[in-house]
Amino acid sequence: MHMLSTIPSTSYPKFATRRAARTCSKPVRIAAKAAQADRVHSGDPGGPQLLYSATSVYSNNIQVIQSMRGARILILDKSGNINSMYKKETYITNSYWDYLATFPQFCSEGTIGILGLGAGTVARTIAEYYPDVRMVGWEIDPVVVMAARLCFGIDDLEDDNVLNVKTGDALDTKSSVPGGFDGIVVDLFLGGKLVEAWRGIKQRLKHGVGAKVMVNLGVSPFSTVEQGDETILALDSMLEVFDGGCNRTVGFTTRESSEVPPTDLRAPTLANAGSPKLSSVFNYIRSITTIALCGPMDGLQGAWETDLPDDLGHLGRGYVWQRWVKADAPEKSV
Repeated sequence: MHMLSTIPSTSYPKFATRRAARTCSKPVRIAAKAAQADRVHSGDPGGPQLLYSATSVYSNNIQVIQSMRGARILILDKSGNINSMYKKETYITNSYWDYLATFPQFCSEGTIGILGLGAGTVARTIAEYYPDVRMVGWEIDPVVVMAARLCFGIDDLEDDNVLNVKTGDALDTKSSVPGGFDGIVVDLFLGGKLVEAWRGIKQRLKHGVGAKVMVNLGVSPFSTVEQGDETILALDSMLEVFDGGCNRTVGFTTRESSEVPPTDLRAPTLANAGSPKLSSVFNYIRSITTIALCGPMDGLQGAWETDLPDDLGHLGRGYVWQRWVKADAPEKSV
């Protein structure tokens, strides 16, 4: 069987700075641009609204939906899967993006690559809590990038030179920066050639500086047979590629981010017949997800428990990083 063992606790440096609150008129500009987009309202003036709808060569149904309590959600295709989330008043999503946004706590100061930028949910949270970090993010679909600039505020990050947005294939080894990244966040579907994909990602890390990779692996192992097997295969393949081992945290649920109590899920009929029902959207974000972190790991759990920014500290108090060991390998003490 696969073995998990707790990682020892020492200490990482604690980030003391926070991004200053913005007072510019950017939200007004965002609202004006969104009003110019293909805006469609639901039949219920107080219900969810479809702010943006488009198609591209990569997706036949790109939509931005604003929920009843103000969160904006990016939906791709008809699956109802949530690609990104934005709420003006907060940087906390109560979903897996918050975990990925802790990544700067565990890697060297410098430039972080985000492979699978979407509409910039992770980048926005990183910019708030780790203001000295610079990011380069790749999103393959230029229409998604347009939606992100219209409705999700990533142009604020671009204006501040915090985020450099690239349109292109994130898995192309040319999607990099001179000298390599200090760390890479991976939030995209890698397909079947996992070892090949991990090797390509490893090539884009800086050498000799303890660079790490943090990955959203989706559904937790053992939650379903098929999806659990896929996650286990991904974790095993990461062990073949990355130095320093592979660790995972798993088991969180994100009911709060639905912003609608489970007994009050609504599925309004939006004007666009291709719109996913909102109930499927909210059910999706209450799933369980696996986050993996690869690279040198001394002191990981200690930093996780004590050094995260205050608004993210509940993650460290609630979940434990554990070392992943392949089924055919002897258990290792760490």
